[in-house]
Amino acid sequence: MVYDLLNKHYNNIVLGGRSVQISVLADSPVYLTPEYFLQNGYPSWEPGQYMKRVGFNFDKHQYDTEYPTILWDHVLRRGSNSDQWGFVTHTYDEEAIMQLKYMSGNGDNDDDGDESSQWWNLLNASLTTIQKKHRNVDTFIEDGDGHCSFGLYYGFQEDGFEEWAESIFREQNVSGDSGVRAGLLYMIALLCGGIVVAGVIRAKKSQSDSVKVDDSNLLSDDNVEMKSYWKSAISSALLRLASFPITASYFVAVNFYFFSMLISSGFAHPIDNPSLGPNASELSAFGINNPTLIVYERQFIRLLTSNFLCSGVLTYLIFTFCVVKYTWKIEAHLNNHALFAFAMVTIMIGSNLIYAAFLDGASCASLSTVLGANAFSIYRSFKSSETVEFQETEWSMEQTNGFPRPWKTTITFFVLACILFPFNSWLILLSAIFIGSAVLPFLVDWRNVRSENDKEQIVQEETLETTKQRIRSMPCAIVGSIYFLILLLMLVKARKPNEVYKAPFVTGCQLMYTSDVGIILSSSGYVNENNRERLRLLGNGDWDYDSMCAQICVPHVAARPVLGFVNNRLPFSVESGTCEENGYSDFIIEKTFNAATYSLDVDVYLQDDDDDGGE
Repeated sequence: MVYDLLNKHYNNIVLGGRSVQISVLADSPVYLTPEYFLQNGYPSWEPGQYMKRVGFNFDKHQYDTEYPTILWDHVLRRGSNSDQWGFVTHTYDEEAIMQLKYMSGNGDNDDDGDESSQWWNLLNASLTTIQKKHRNVDTFIEDGDGHCSFGLYYGFQEDGFEEWAESIFREQNVSGDSGVRAGLLYMIALLCGGIVVAGVIRAKKSQSDSVKVDDSNLLSDDNVEMKSYWKSAISSALLRLASFPITASYFVAVNFYFFSMLISSGFAHPIDNPSLGPNASELSAFGINNPTLIVYERQFIRLLTSNFLCSGVLTYLIFTFCVVKYTWKIEAHLNNHALFAFAMVTIMIGSNLIYAAFLDGASCASLSTVLGANAFSIYRSFKSSETVEFQETEWSMEQTNGFPRPWKTTITFFVLACILFPFNSWLILLSAIFIGSAVLPFLVDWRNVRSENDKEQIVQEETLETTKQRIRSMPCAIVGSIYFLILLLMLVKARKPNEVYKAPFVTGCQLMYTSDVGIILSSSGYVNENNRERLRLLGNGDWDYDSMCAQICVPHVAARPVLGFVNNRLPFSVESGTCEENGYSDFIIEKTFNAATYSLDVDVYLQDDDDDGGE
């Protein structure tokens, strides 16, 4: 049931299909259901309400002695054949045999001879049935007596178990080898393409056709009047979109992507994501730019998906402000949709490539894209010799004076994002602004751009041949070669990003460690006679605190304050890095500390006997 609920939550077809691998290993489970138990014990648990949540026909099978086999088969059929299942058991399990005896109503019988053979026969028959139907289920049978240890202790004592378990938990590529929710992206692409096509078709039709409506018919027939009204309203909306279809499509895509992410993932604690959005793992699932995953896992689609991703509500509001206030005006004033699309793609790909080539971590790129467009507009506004004001027309929603010049807004949002929003890298923002203000002017022959004081040319149809003439072939070849070279260097791993960021949650925080575990415990008063039992000592004797290391992952917004406060005010020190990098390779325990609404996990490691520790 747990598998089914997780699979339904994370691998919902509405959110792009299978996006999460779920591996299952059952260690000595007790799941046989004799008739006595089904009749007298199981109904008191009221399982029907839970079985409905996994779509299981409980009323039909509730008294069937094959109940566990039928339920398992049902869940496997609803799940993915790519998710691997493992079942570990002994040939003799005293705990399971005792449970079967009581569940059969024979608890007073001290002889377990019949129950032991009955248990094995029933269990073996169930496993055989399941394995014949489902190839993604495998078993590991340990010859002898034993039961689960909640740590697979007995399994690891057997030869071949580690290799068998590794085959169950081996990581797979999901979502079309992208590692992100690509299905949702495809849906968005189709939706946005529809908007572009509808807008352009409507624009062409409105320019070539003159539709006349007979007023007498409108007055005589209310239905015709209403139909004509809605047709006119829709046509007017599409006509407006036809002046900036690329901007409209991009804005719809980001909105669809953003709200789907919020519905699916919810909100992280504001300390973990100050922009008020999901946690780092969920942002990764929706395609945030992560150089480590791009280089080592070949997830190059992140160079595109990150451009549709806002890290949270605050960055979404900034993005929306820029689009509504400036971006649509840039495209409408340029009056060349192919050229505008070329400019946006150049900003998107270039800024993401530069970030992935030089930094580690994770960054969204929707905000950088619109700031790059702002920078492009600022450049054109200063270089344009005409400053003719266009009055409100069919294609514009308000008056505009040529290209917008939002340099104050762009600088303000750039600084805010760099300081407050850790999932919006300063480098990707700066790269987009540089490309918009310096690279794009180099790529386009602006002398061929339409004259702004020719109002008739505003609505003139521009051909693809004219658009191609405005893009300079040699500069484009140079910039394209640079982009390709960066991509090639990533393919050959010329720069090796930090592999720690293969775990997406780490991109949301900074790893720190300290070897002063004894000082911390002593200064806090934790180590005393009354608390020694709470230390959960392993083996006999006390911990050797000198060989211990504590590791935490501090959210980016708090990382620098924590480092400064601890190292300057407290009797111990912390440093950036991990315990394993400094010779502490044996993980022993994890402890979660809670304060107010926030929780922090601390991992404790022991020094490897073969290591000297230190750096």
